[in-house]
Amino acid sequence: MSDSRNTDDPKDPDLHRKRADGQNEKYLVLSDEERAKGYLDMVKIVTMHKQYADAMEAATLPQSEEEV
Repeated sequence: MSDSRNTDDPKDPDLHRKRADGQNEKYLVLSDEERAKGYLDMVKIVTMHKQYADAMEAATLPQSEEEV
């Protein structure tokens, strides 16, 4: 399986190249054969920029000792 943004070839040189916007040229995906074998463990990755994480943490913290 290979399209303009994905490849199942771990030796594809575009896996290590970045576009002008900072995204990867290509991403490694499972081959059709590997998918047929059932190797589909899902991985959920949540990322958050630090400035937003700090803002969310501050919004959930008590504002004074009286609120504790």
